[in-house]
Amino acid sequence: MFFRICFLFLAFIAAKASAASMDKQTYIIHMDKTKMPALYDSLGNSRQCYESLIDSISQLSSQEPEEEQETTFPQLLYTYETVTSGFAAMLSTKQVEALSRVSGFLSAIPDEMLTLHTTHTPQFLGLQRGIGLWDAQNLASDVIVGILDTGIWPEHVSFQDSGMSAVPLKWKGTCESGTKFSPSDCNKKLIGARAFFKGYEVIAGRINETIDYRSPRDSQGKGTAQLPLVYAGTAGGEGAKYCISGSLKKKLVIGKIVVCERGINGRAQKGEQVKLAGGAGMLLINTETGGEELFADAHVLPATSLGASAGTAVKQYTNSSIKATASIAFKGTVYGDPAPMVAAFSSRGPSLVGPGVIKPDVTAPGVNILAAWPSMTSPTLLKSDKRSVLFNIISGTSMSCPHVSGLAVLLKSVHKEWSPAAIKSALMTTAYATDNRKSPIADVGSISYASATPFAYGSGHVDPESASDPGLIYDITIEDYVNYLCSLNYTSSQMALVSRSAVTCPDHKALQPGDLNYPSFAVNFEGNAQNNRVTYNRTLTNVGSPSSTYAVSVEEPNGVSVIVEPKSLSFEKLGQKLIYQVTFVNLGGKATVIFGISLFLLAFMAARASAPLMDKKTYVIQLDKTKMSASYQSLPNSKQWYESIIDSITKFTSQEQEEDLDTAPIHLLYTYETVISGFAVKLSSKQAEALRRVNGFLSAIPDEMLTLHTTNIPDFLGLRSGRGLRNAQNLASDVIFGFLETEIWPELVNFQDSGMCAVPSKWKGTCKPTAQLPFAYAETAGGEDASLNYTSPQVAQVSRSIVNCPGNQVLQPDDLNYPSFSVNFKGKAKTNSLTYRRTLTNATQLYDIYRVKVEELNGVSVTLKHNSFEF
Repeated sequence: MFFRICFLFLAFIAAKASAASMDKQTYIIHMDKTKMPALYDSLGNSRQCYESLIDSISQLSSQEPEEEQETTFPQLLYTYETVTSGFAAMLSTKQVEALSRVSGFLSAIPDEMLTLHTTHTPQFLGLQRGIGLWDAQNLASDVIVGILDTGIWPEHVSFQDSGMSAVPLKWKGTCESGTKFSPSDCNKKLIGARAFFKGYEVIAGRINETIDYRSPRDSQGKGTAQLPLVYAGTAGGEGAKYCISGSLKKKLVIGKIVVCERGINGRAQKGEQVKLAGGAGMLLINTETGGEELFADAHVLPATSLGASAGTAVKQYTNSSIKATASIAFKGTVYGDPAPMVAAFSSRGPSLVGPGVIKPDVTAPGVNILAAWPSMTSPTLLKSDKRSVLFNIISGTSMSCPHVSGLAVLLKSVHKEWSPAAIKSALMTTAYATDNRKSPIADVGSISYASATPFAYGSGHVDPESASDPGLIYDITIEDYVNYLCSLNYTSSQMALVSRSAVTCPDHKALQPGDLNYPSFAVNFEGNAQNNRVTYNRTLTNVGSPSSTYAVSVEEPNGVSVIVEPKSLSFEKLGQKLIYQVTFVNLGGKATVIFGISLFLLAFMAARASAPLMDKKTYVIQLDKTKMSASYQSLPNSKQWYESIIDSITKFTSQEQEEDLDTAPIHLLYTYETVISGFAVKLSSKQAEALRRVNGFLSAIPDEMLTLHTTNIPDFLGLRSGRGLRNAQNLASDVIFGFLETEIWPELVNFQDSGMCAVPSKWKGTCKPTAQLPFAYAETAGGEDASLNYTSPQVAQVSRSIVNCPGNQVLQPDDLNYPSFSVNFKGKAKTNSLTYRRTLTNATQLYDIYRVKVEELNGVSVTLKHNSFEF
């Protein structure tokens, strides 16, 4: 314990000392030399003038009381005489204050550490080669261009001076030496170069010349950044264009940016192969099937992705140019791009099993999602990648699904009586089909970002806040689902597999799939007869205002007439159900698909009372103790002083009228004495107002809860913390959310339970370790498990019942009815053979014939007992 106290004490002293040194920083000082001519005339040049100014500041600070004297002298870094008059110096705030009283002083601007930014292309500026500003006559002028950048690589072909005129006589600059840079590196094109790093070194310390340069030479690649470019298809053997393992030839890719096509292996694996072959970077281009979709990947080398159209242009460029070059530059975060868009990998409808229901239902964020990641797994899943991260960028339905699942949980917490069908209905009927530019949602998987259809996005993109108050819902009962399955001609035994009880289809009414009470319509006209018509029924449940009227609004597709009866629905109470009927009439021509009908509210008179906000909040109170010296000196410490102030506030508010009285006690949270004088306290608005009248009061700043921003998905979905679906009351509900996943990493910060309520009493589950099985999943009990020689107790762990392996037949693992074959020949006998069995089930046409087509591997003969199958 003694050593710990000493250590903390020493650390505290060091912190105070370092804090004092942090008072100094670099300033850009602007001076008006016309107001200080005597000084200029007597010294002869500006540098001596500014040095004398700094000396005078030092002398002035030496006259301060000893405890307030500066211990370090001002440091002159640079002087300016051309564009501005002034200098750069490292000064303390007191020295800047002294300087501000000097005749001729204009301003002192603190220096900033700026990060790199790049700009858009010349085309964005309207520049075209050979036209206007970019024609040959203008380019031949002797204009001198100065560039501020991270540095330059003078040997690059971009800076060769062939064809350049002589250096202009008006040039007064210099080409200075430094780390691996000399005046001889300049030429008629690169006429001068200087490095300004003193301000940087004041903040970050001296530049390490073993990894960077104290000279104009570039180390970050931003000033030059052009590298030889090669298409992988011409830089290796078979499969080289996909940059698969071992396909790239080192001598053809070393030091170059390699263009790789997507396909066969993973995106990060391609970068790994380029890196192993000595490549400097990678351009990953999409094929036509990938469209213009781009993914954020944690590549193992500098890399970027290009859409199909840009990829085609890059390949043409590499094929047409002998010395193709490229650069990879970060252009900063881009805002305002169209969003949302449907991902190319997103599943598409229609449903082959039930075409009477449009699929998908909705779309939700699923591309480039910042998601939790196990720290023991590298972000690329590559063994050569030794990085460890807590979060990773992931794309896929596996990212979109949890977003919708989370929204369903939020809706369930607000509307506990809603069924899953009701929640789905709310999400579907309130979804939107336009992007942030009010244009139709685009399909990235299409050519030229064509507009997506409901077979790509369903009813549209989810809008959770609107879904929390849909007004009307399409609910579906168990009976409705049974009738739907009956309309698809499933047998009672088949339906019993999902209904978990015996089911009998009704024989007294005609059933059709389109009558399922779904929030969308899919109409398939059979044949091309004119006036071919289909009629469906729907039932709406009122979950909005008790008394409300809805009128129907229909946008008819070309060639189809839509008739809705009745034209309006009037509800008198919550939970009331009303039925309407829709008839679709084919006016002639080919079969048409109807995507949907929208119902719009005619009158919505219900008014809501907003939930009362908590009046109390935490304030940081700043006080001027010089104006309270008498009361402060009468108390032994500042904490008691502040407590006395709080007591006075309590007494003051107790004199209010009874209905305005603050009954909650005031709690002092923290006191401040070093940098500021004051305290932190939780107050009501009335108590804060009373405090403002206390002598010495300076300010009351409301405290803010600042959170780490890992994703903008909640904002994109319109979810606001503390409001609507995400308010405290909803989040405190005891909704239990279960999900099926490969595994979980409980130590991640995502699963910390700080602030969570107790486990709901209705929870009947458990938290137990996974059974130690040597396999992940079992297809059937007694099938593959038996052939792998697992014991009955082992198989029972997954089958949940006692299993006896059949003793009257020979079992082999590869007889598992799997859609693929894995053949492992034992021994090297010439006629070594293996025979497997498969069972096929017809899931499409009632009558069909399938013929087998086999593509044999080299050295392997494949024989089938049947060459065709008739169902």
